[in-house]
Amino acid sequence: MTNKSIHGKVFKKLRLERGVKLKDAAGEVISAQTLRRFEADETSVSLVVFEKLLGSLGIGYIEYLIELLPRLESDYKELTIDVLKFARVGNYSGMMTHLVRKLKDDKITLSERLFIAVMITGYSGILPEKFKENNKILLEYFQGIEMLSLNEKAALNGIITTSSTKEIPLEFVRRTIADSLSYNPDVEGINIISTIITFRVLHSSIGFLLRSGNCNEAEEVCKKVIDILDLIDITLSHIKPTFAVHTYILLAQIKLAQNKVEGVELANKCIRQIDASIDLYNSTKEINNRKDYVDRFYELNKTGVEFDF
Repeated sequence: MTNKSIHGKVFKKLRLERGVKLKDAAGEVISAQTLRRFEADETSVSLVVFEKLLGSLGIGYIEYLIELLPRLESDYKELTIDVLKFARVGNYSGMMTHLVRKLKDDKITLSERLFIAVMITGYSGILPEKFKENNKILLEYFQGIEMLSLNEKAALNGIITTSSTKEIPLEFVRRTIADSLSYNPDVEGINIISTIITFRVLHSSIGFLLRSGNCNEAEEVCKKVIDILDLIDITLSHIKPTFAVHTYILLAQIKLAQNKVEGVELANKCIRQIDASIDLYNSTKEINNRKDYVDRFYELNKTGVEFDF
């Protein structure tokens, strides 16, 4: 791990928040003394070791990078802490109410607007008007920027997943895709957070193309994303399977929407891969995602060929 002064400090904060003793967090992964030095910014640990340490806290590496680390270092910590309190007890209605209240604040900052857009990523219910208004404000802001920051890209991903095809200009999505496809993980792979956000934006943009009926275009983008995945070197190999499966799930949906029989077999392969992961990790999130994928596959399948699941 690089940036040891960041990761050790953040890890200790997360461990203390969860009430995990130092020796329990260290387990059989490393000695308690080494962990103590890591938390004190006196040494670093390998990525493999860090992932295992996060596992002792019940945190996934991607979750840590894309959600926890940026929030703990943000300039809107008070909002972050309040929202996480709701999320940890599963009170999502309370979280949404709190975010709406913040959006009504005349003194709300751009950083807070971006954070709220990230927090509602993938929201499937009826989006309250205040969130739609926030999405619109940020979209207008983004369209005047030549290059988005990581936080802005993460917010854009949230906006694309929660907006209808009428609420975002198709040309803007196409511009976003072109910018994202220019990303070269073989050169820039050292920035793991950037890679994760880039793929998430690409996936949400492909989903937007599919929803807007541009299936052929969505299929071409999917194939280009698969080519980029092949460029990911060993430093990012631990995140490659996650994005590969999601890309092929999108490709299966596209082929089903085009009434192509190969979409059925591709969907079968994707679900088998997800089932293997669930059997190994028994992740509640993956179980819920599987249900959503299956429902979507059945909704799109008009080929007359049955799935294996």
